[in-house]
Amino acid sequence: MMAPKQIISLNGSPRKRRSNTGDLLDEIAALIPPDVAQVSRLSLADYHIEHCLGCERCILTDRPCFQEDDAEWILGRIRDADGLILSSPVYMLNVSGKLKSLIDRSASWFHRPTLVGKPALVASTTAGSGLKETLDYLEKVVIQWGAHPTDRVGRSLTRADPIVEAEVASFVWHLRNDPGRYRPSLRQLIFYQVQKVVALKTSSVDRAYWEARGWDEALYYHPCRIPLVKRAIARGFYWMLYRRVEPVRGTA
Repeated sequence: MMAPKQIISLNGSPRKRRSNTGDLLDEIAALIPPDVAQVSRLSLADYHIEHCLGCERCILTDRPCFQEDDAEWILGRIRDADGLILSSPVYMLNVSGKLKSLIDRSASWFHRPTLVGKPALVASTTAGSGLKETLDYLEKVVIQWGAHPTDRVGRSLTRADPIVEAEVASFVWHLRNDPGRYRPSLRQLIFYQVQKVVALKTSSVDRAYWEARGWDEALYYHPCRIPLVKRAIARGFYWMLYRRVEPVRGTA
């Protein structure tokens, strides 16, 4: 019998006291069978995270950020986990500033995806509007981190019913099963082609990272279920983009 997977449930709320997002994460965690995964909560309100300064040190050199705070430790916990629940309340049609700062500090992950093969669930709460936009953004983030987006769970003042098993079923299924059974969406395949072209054409650090993993010659991070039509579209998009992007000196 396999040991339970280790899941990080990241609460992007800046509130130290009880929050709607925290309650939502409790409900989600309660629906994940303990023999499948153990869920560990990280609340960003408990940690110090500096804003990204845009120096690009982490991108250009693959060295950690020089800022001395908790961001690298939190990202390390996420990287070492087997799966991720990423959440935030809606602040002005998007994620909280606290979570956005952490995402900005993960800039190198957008160039050198770190969560490949790991399932992710995104969750959000709102007192008004912006739920779809926030869930869309969270899903884009986990895609560019290399993770597999599965379920999206959201609640608002107009929908306060309890979370049910069906809302986390895809996440649980992917925790149980091999990544080779995953079916990436066309959007994921397109994102992959964009990231691949950027890696191969603009940065020697990125190019070495992608080539070492064989991603430079792959349609996706690993073999999985991709229909022929999606394969053709993804390949065509890659070659169209590859021909248009001029290489940066030292990468070609």
